[in-house]
Amino acid sequence: MATKPHLTFEDRFLEAVQFSRSLGVSVPKFEKTDTRLLTSTVLPQLDIYFLKFMEDKGPSVFFSQCINIHLALAKIMKKRLNLHPMFTIGSIKKGDSIGFPLTQADVSTWARSGVGNPFGLSLHAWLTLPSMEIIDFTLRPSVIINNGLNRDSLRYDAKHWRDFLSIEYLPIATGEDLLEKLGFRMFDAQVSGFDDFAPH
Repeated sequence: MATKPHLTFEDRFLEAVQFSRSLGVSVPKFEKTDTRLLTSTVLPQLDIYFLKFMEDKGPSVFFSQCINIHLALAKIMKKRLNLHPMFTIGSIKKGDSIGFPLTQADVSTWARSGVGNPFGLSLHAWLTLPSMEIIDFTLRPSVIINNGLNRDSLRYDAKHWRDFLSIEYLPIATGEDLLEKLGFRMFDAQVSGFDDFAPH
C-alpha cells in the first residue's frame, strides 16, 4: 500500500480555504506570496500590541482566549499595518500527539447545527498571512501559565510555518465570517480592546 504523502502547512491551508468556501464562509481572494511579511517594521509593532495588551489585561488573559485575541489582532493589523491575516482554526501537532483535535467533520456539524457551548470545544485559533507566516499570541503564553512558569518570560510566536521546529499547525477552516457561520454568536472582535492602545 502506497504511503500517503505528508501534507505541508501550505497544503492544509489551501484545503482549509476550499473547505471553508464550500460551507459558505466568506474567504477573500487568497494570493500566496513568497515575500515575508513579518518584517523588521511589522514585528516591533506586534511586540507593542502584545506587551500593552498584557499590561492592561494581565497575563492570564492569554489563557484560553485564542479566538477573541486573534479576531481583535486581525482587525488591528488590517487597520494599522495594512496587512490582511486570515483568521484560522485547527489543531496543533507535537510528535505523535494532537492538541486541540479538530476535523472537517466537526466543523461541518457546527455549520449545520451550531456549536452549543463554545467553551467546551476543542480547537485552536491563530492568524495566517499570505506569506504562510503564522502569528499566535496565545499558545506559548498559555503553556507557560498552565505550567506555572515565570510569567515574565511570556512571549508569542510570529514566524514562517517552516520555522516551527517542535510543533506543527494543522489548519482546518478559515475566513472572515467563519465564526458567524458556525454559530459563535458571542464572540466580537471588539472585546479585547486593541483599538484602545494601537499606535496611529
